[in-house]
Amino acid sequence: MCGVGAAYLFDHRKQVSQLLYQMLLSQENRMNYSAGITVFNEKRENDYLIAGDWGLGPINTAFGLAEERTGRLSLLEGYAGIAQGRYATSNSNKPFNTRQKTRMAPPYCHHSDKRALHFSFGFNGNIANFKELYNQLKGEEEGYYIRTETDTEVFRILLLKGITKVLRKNGGKELKAEAFKDIFAELDEKIIGAYSLVFQDGNGNLILARDAE
Repeated sequence: MCGVGAAYLFDHRKQVSQLLYQMLLSQENRMNYSAGITVFNEKRENDYLIAGDWGLGPINTAFGLAEERTGRLSLLEGYAGIAQGRYATSNSNKPFNTRQKTRMAPPYCHHSDKRALHFSFGFNGNIANFKELYNQLKGEEEGYYIRTETDTEVFRILLLKGITKVLRKNGGKELKAEAFKDIFAELDEKIIGAYSLVFQDGNGNLILARDAE
């Protein structure tokens, strides 16, 4: 089972990355495969508003040892963010190369030039109907190309579909936090399983959700 964390600093001059790292470190028994941190900063230039860093291995080495880790975390400038350390269960026995393993490290990011569609998320849980949802999304009717055969990719696409649907419905360019109640309620109707989820988007929304059960 993975470890997840989220934090928002009301003093926007401060940086949240070190706090998120400490959150992961306190859950180090829940991760052995990879770890990542993404942070939001609406004043960021020449990069996405949500920036991140990922590494392989247990949390105490995923971002390098002390000096390297300090440097990498300092580059993650932002006052709100999420983090996840992965305990691999899905596809962990396949012979992925280092680039592929790093690409699969959570939190997952969906990049878009539209702020409401630019998001990152991480989750801990097991999705019992993952294969059914995977085949449905990849089938001819839906036609998605799914890069990795993981439940996280299924989550990413379902979140994207939910956000897109609400944006189209309200004709807006931005989603307030309240709008995500409907998005996550509909998501939960499609998913069978237990999970806890951390989410942030390019408008600065930071949301925690879990299955209804």
